[in-house]
Amino acid sequence: MQPQPQQFSSREISSRTATAGYAQIPNSVIENQALMTPAERCLVLIVCRRGENTVSDKHWEEWTGLKPTIKDNAIRGLKEKGLVVRGRGDRAKYYFERDKWDSWVRTRPRHERARTTGRSKSVTAKTGMQIHQECQARGCARLCEPQVIPFPATQFERPVVQEIPKSPPHPPPKTFPLTLAAIQTYFPHADEAFVRKLCTAVGEKTKHFTDAQLAQVVHAAKKRNQESEGLFLLTVPARYAAGISTEWHLTAEQRRELRQAQEVLANPAEWPADAIEQAKGIVKRHGP
Repeated sequence: MQPQPQQFSSREISSRTATAGYAQIPNSVIENQALMTPAERCLVLIVCRRGENTVSDKHWEEWTGLKPTIKDNAIRGLKEKGLVVRGRGDRAKYYFERDKWDSWVRTRPRHERARTTGRSKSVTAKTGMQIHQECQARGCARLCEPQVIPFPATQFERPVVQEIPKSPPHPPPKTFPLTLAAIQTYFPHADEAFVRKLCTAVGEKTKHFTDAQLAQVVHAAKKRNQESEGLFLLTVPARYAAGISTEWHLTAEQRRELRQAQEVLANPAEWPADAIEQAKGIVKRHGP
């Protein structure tokens, strides 16, 4: 039962191949498969295929699709059935003694079934649990894993904490007409939705601000080369964060004139066209 070793290449390939040739499997192995576990049968086939040779964990996984720990269980079970191991680890060489296998088979009862070495002979289901029929007869594979340590699952249970989104420091107002008028002075297409976004951004920097104050900061934050109102979402809150006054360069009369112009622009329907144009000029003149 020791065919000549065949050359084996460990070169990795992208797809499987159909190897030519055949291996000799003893009739007694084929006719007494019930005395071996599935993993033991896999290992016997590999040993018959390769002769006295190595069976690395890599080859085992590629050929059988099983984990190396299952190969270790198969080796322990086959040692009394005729498997001989020389060496340790991936460099160990395996071969099968036909005479020892035949002698062992003759001592077994006809209806005996194989059992994984180290696995408990039977398992009793706990209340409310179900066990596979095969596990009930042959034992559960999890029970023979030495690293499995039972512990109460409730010991590490923790309640799931759901994060509640924080409300903005300053709720967006319903209407800020002066601020909207100030923005529309430069970008007529701006709407109240953008004003609410701006108020939310400013609210992250300061908790208290008024419509008139925000309108003044809009004029102070306007850049000469600014192409859209979106830049206000950065420059206006930055002005508030820096604590810069927007009227330091204006006299009392100019501040009064600026507020009147802002009120005109906030209610354009109530003012004639020439008053609106004059108010726009005042806002631009007193701006930064």
